[in-house]
Amino acid sequence: MADTQREKADSPRKNVPGVIIHSGSAYRLGETLGEGGMGSVYKALRTTAGGHKQTVALKVVRDKYDAASCKALIREARRISELRHDNIVSFVDSGITEDGQLFVALEYIPGLDLNQFLDLHNLNKASLLNWRKPRRIPDPITGFILLMAARALDAAHTHQFEDGKIGLINRDVSPDNFVVERKFGFVKQIDFGVAETIDDIKAAHEDAPEEESRFNLTGKLLYLSPEGVNNLVTDARTDIYALGLVGRKLVTGFDQYDNFDPDANFMKCLYHIMSAQTEPLTPLTRIVAGADERLDEILAKMTRPKMEERYQSAAALRTDLEDYLYKEGKGPTVTSLQTYIKLTKTRADKLDDREMDSVSFLCERGTGKIRLDAYEPTKEAKALLKKSINPAISEKIRSTR
Repeated sequence: MADTQREKADSPRKNVPGVIIHSGSAYRLGETLGEGGMGSVYKALRTTAGGHKQTVALKVVRDKYDAASCKALIREARRISELRHDNIVSFVDSGITEDGQLFVALEYIPGLDLNQFLDLHNLNKASLLNWRKPRRIPDPITGFILLMAARALDAAHTHQFEDGKIGLINRDVSPDNFVVERKFGFVKQIDFGVAETIDDIKAAHEDAPEEESRFNLTGKLLYLSPEGVNNLVTDARTDIYALGLVGRKLVTGFDQYDNFDPDANFMKCLYHIMSAQTEPLTPLTRIVAGADERLDEILAKMTRPKMEERYQSAAALRTDLEDYLYKEGKGPTVTSLQTYIKLTKTRADKLDDREMDSVSFLCERGTGKIRLDAYEPTKEAKALLKKSINPAISEKIRSTR
């Protein structure tokens, strides 16, 4: 009888539908990658129970008793675990630490966020105001980065989740929400911390008392849309608007609604943005010498104050960006972006034939030499920058600064 029981205990369990298999992973924390309102993000080494090792980005809630933060991280994990796209960071794992802190493990992407990508060109507000010889990002490179970002938005905006809800709005599109992968040249969206489905956004807006939600803003101040600033219902066009501001920063080197006032408090900045958004932004061709007119038109349509006048979907934006980049034949690819990053630190004669071919759209006709232009503001923009005035803001709004 005992032998029979022992045989039953030692015999392998049949893996059939319904059986639960438990596994465990250990995480060794490394450097801090970022700090946010909810918690911290660490570079960590994940080791599975089977001994497999993987470097991940580990998001950990700072305060396990903060119900709002815990709920937000659980929501982010649930939504991002269902998204599968080349331009969206991959979900790895989620769980609770030994001391009760919630965590989410995401794909670790060695690369540069778009602010760091700008710094690679010395293209930022400090350099422009002090004229430290910034370098210009080629317009096709900017267009390609926007195209991959638009692909990420389109995938999220049109995804149907397992609970039946359709469409995830990021609500925090900004330069540090996208990373350019060094090794493979992909651009990936990495943060969905405040993302919500369209249905949930509408429901929350209907339920919230007006007096409590007036300044309950979601997202980064300088990338809020007019509807976001005024606490109206946001949708896919809100993300498109913010991506348009990201694109304009890649061209100009500065945030479009920055008041250039180091002493401005939150309310002063908010009032400035609300005023500035009543007027169209200054065309890029009046700010940066040689700015591409077609790219300027696309970015202008992305950032129109009225939602109904913008691109109505990320798919429509993709179509225009693809036409802009490839209408004359060969255009940028992920290999091009990978090679371009390499080109910022090495001479063109160090590139191999495959790399040179990938950036052929940057070559001068006739000579075949790669042409990378210096950043040169227009005469009008240079005069305004010398006075620490943002040239992106319309002249009408500047006069009330």
